Amino acid sequence: MSDSSIVNTRESWTTSKLALIVVLGAINGALSTPIALAWVALNDAFGVIGAALFQPFVIFTAMAGWLLPRPGVFLLCMVVSGFANMLTGDPSGIVDVYWGFAGGIAGEIAGLIFRWNPERRTQIVFLFGVLYIPLTNVVTAFVYGWEPNLLLWVGLIVGIVAIVLESCLPGIALAKWLASSGLLRTLGLSASESS
Repeated sequence: MSDSSIVNTRESWTTSKLALIVVLGAINGALSTPIALAWVALNDAFGVIGAALFQPFVIFTAMAGWLLPRPGVFLLCMVVSGFANMLTGDPSGIVDVYWGFAGGIAGEIAGLIFRWNPERRTQIVFLFGVLYIPLTNVVTAFVYGWEPNLLLWVGLIVGIVAIVLESCLPGIALAKWLASSGLLRTLGLSASESS
């Protein structure tokens, strides 16, 4: 048997790991529907800045990315989230799938920058949040009729700070709790792999 045929355990995908990512994506998408309704109300009442201040959209995706820092996790989780969000009645409809795809690409870029190093999982999740807002706001600005002006750029910066504080930090905290709880052993993911 040659060395090239040996698969690194950290890199191997199992059905349990895929199921974990899909379930976290589905939870993220289902919870995003009421969050989106509140976000639309804030956007209508306070404009770009009001909407930018409310960004708890990717808590469970941040959790998935922290638990399993490997290629494909963010994309799979976010695409599942986008479809679940659309199917649970989000008023944005098919645009949710775009947001899922764009958010997944943001996470994949973050992972590539840090070479999917498990010791840099926290930085990967934070960079995912930072990249998520610009990549998803391309269509958000069009859908909600935001004018390209200074207020939009200020809203972009406010949104980046808000998503890191409201999504990435809680996602990392939940992931750390889950990793220390021992529940991951039943899913085929050891606690040492997630710490």
